[in-house]
Amino acid sequence: MKNYLIKFLSILLAARAMIARGEATNELYMTEDIQIMYRGNAGEIHQDAILAAAKKAREALSAKDFPEGNWGGVEHGLQLSLRLARPDFTNGEPIFATLLLRNTTTSNMNSFMYPPYTEFCDGPADFNIASASGEVPPSHAPLIPGVMPGLHDAPNSKVQHKILEHVDSGYHLTNGAYTIQAVIKVIYPGSNHWEHVEVKSAKVPVEIK
Repeated sequence: MKNYLIKFLSILLAARAMIARGEATNELYMTEDIQIMYRGNAGEIHQDAILAAAKKAREALSAKDFPEGNWGGVEHGLQLSLRLARPDFTNGEPIFATLLLRNTTTSNMNSFMYPPYTEFCDGPADFNIASASGEVPPSHAPLIPGVMPGLHDAPNSKVQHKILEHVDSGYHLTNGAYTIQAVIKVIYPGSNHWEHVEVKSAKVPVEIK
């Protein structure tokens, strides 16, 4: 009983500390899950990855207070985060990524994120992948018949969309060190026509063993 009480108090103190950080910065983001699931070779849905990602409460904090989010720069008011489950994977093991696309402005946007045209991906993000020597691994279209997501509204003010993707479904990664960067393309109405912008995460190192 004593151990349970100590554990409960530890969780409570950690939660209060997180709230205090949010109040100090006056910047917290509400998370909305975009229902794009990971799909493996057999087309299964990995609910365990979704549940694990949902427990990351720190993701509501600002980029400054959540540096492990690997945030890229702000483009058209949008900012993108990329997190991998861990820094190394075995050869052939699926590589899952959690993305956060947040609206850093105080206004809602009439914008849409859309999937890359070149591949049948399981979400709207594409990935820039390079080896330690700068070589780009060959890409291929993953075999996901009939799965092609449509346009998704960009997040509202101070809201972030959580997107879960299977990184290596479109790339053949052999043993070695790589950097992975997520890219989401967004279209929004300009003065005379639709404008395009690419929102990028920071580059995240990963090693395939």
